[in-house]
Amino acid sequence: MSRFGLRRWWLLPVFCAVVTPSSAFAQYVWKAIRLHVADSYTTEAHAAWGPLQGGFVYYSGQPGRGAIWRGTSEGWMDLTPPWADLGIIHGMDASGQVGQVGPAPNTYHAALWRGTPESAVDLNPGGPYFASSAYAIQDDQQVGQAAHASDGLPHAALWRGTPESFVDLHPPGAQWSEAFATDGEYQGGWFVPAAGGLHAIIWNGTAQSAVDLHPPGAVSSAVRDMAPGVQVGYVRWVGQSGHAALWRGTVASLVDLNPPGTGKSELYATDGTIHGGAAWFGGLGHATIWLDGADNVVDLHPLLGPGYAGSVVRAVWTDGRTIRAAGIAYPSTAPDEAWVWIGTRIETDAPKRR
Repeated sequence: MSRFGLRRWWLLPVFCAVVTPSSAFAQYVWKAIRLHVADSYTTEAHAAWGPLQGGFVYYSGQPGRGAIWRGTSEGWMDLTPPWADLGIIHGMDASGQVGQVGPAPNTYHAALWRGTPESAVDLNPGGPYFASSAYAIQDDQQVGQAAHASDGLPHAALWRGTPESFVDLHPPGAQWSEAFATDGEYQGGWFVPAAGGLHAIIWNGTAQSAVDLHPPGAVSSAVRDMAPGVQVGYVRWVGQSGHAALWRGTVASLVDLNPPGTGKSELYATDGTIHGGAAWFGGLGHATIWLDGADNVVDLHPLLGPGYAGSVVRAVWTDGRTIRAAGIAYPSTAPDEAWVWIGTRIETDAPKRR
């Protein structure tokens, strides 16, 4: 959540522009829509699927509320179940939403929804696991982390709809681990090995199946999202800031997607071909879409208008014609705000050869 305590009322909710990808014969007409809820202190959008965006709405002095928007700040749905003090939506797909609930004060449990507050399922496995959170969902899989009582540190977690289905994905010998993504078969995230550092990792349903994707010589790396055959996140090398990164299941497949002229970048979202995250232009993190490699990116930040110190895309969804990118904007003198950027594809003719 933001460090700021004021809110700007003069900001226009929608800005539009036409952006032409540099290596594709198509244009996207983009618009940015402010999802920030009137009278709330701060809002964030972490998830997207179809016309929906998910995240949280936080009112000053109150616990956060799990939120679903439909492309507008009006009429948002509060998914916080009646038996919980708080709710947060971290991920969603066609089948439901995942995140975190607080069944009691200062208690945090992973949760699964099927579109209504009443459908919420508390996924916390119990036993030695005293807290948990779910970050992503695909088909029958939900992933996240569960804190273990032995050391209080998180263990990467996999569920299939119930707390009884819980699988601890924590790699043998690791200090901590978290799963941030699933493609419905594999899981992805990071872990801290015994020697330290942060390593990108993928699993195939068990702790023993772990594959360390950390490239030799890197300082840290992480998988933040995935689609079938593709994992995205970041890698940081000695003497450098983090670079947006893409893998295809092996260390050797790593591709550096840091856009030319930017000093830092990170990927948080992918549908397999379109990726979302942030790239640092002029020293500020800007919400960015990658359409086709490091050279073909769309800087979405200018669509916010004046008064914003940064922004990030946290989720992407596309049907091939429309891209919806949900994320967060950081006003210079106010708390965080949920936004959604929508790009509509316009076909153009390829240039004729002479």
